[in-house]
Amino acid sequence: PGSLERFLSGRLPEAFGPVFESLAAQDGVAQSIPERVHILYYESLIEYHTGEVARVARFLSVEATQAQINAVVDATRFESMKEAGRVEGADILLRQGGVGGWRQHLDAASWARFDRVCEDRLARCALARRLLEYH
Repeated sequence: PGSLERFLSGRLPEAFGPVFESLAAQDGVAQSIPERVHILYYESLIEYHTGEVARVARFLSVEATQAQINAVVDATRFESMKEAGRVEGADILLRQGGVGGWRQHLDAASWARFDRVCEDRLARCALARRLLEYH
């Protein structure tokens, strides 16, 4: 485990390089070939589960009926996945199935600092805009 300081400084030994540089590179790819890149934000999936599943289907050129979309939504609900992991004996780590888990790990001052650094380092990164909305 690292620390917030190391994360924000970009001095983490990440497999894909520093997180801010990695996001910027991914953003560049997403902007250059938008027809081949689908961005799915966890927060959006939680808020608009059915709509996001339908959006993924459209991106994949899958003609899905509402019943099929509903079946995927039902199968990918937090409760369903947690139960499926138990039934199949899989060792699946599912935490809360919601947005805002950071509140258990960061106090308001740390989150404000995180926001400032992210807004500074990711100001021109379209991929990060949605992420910056969550406080």
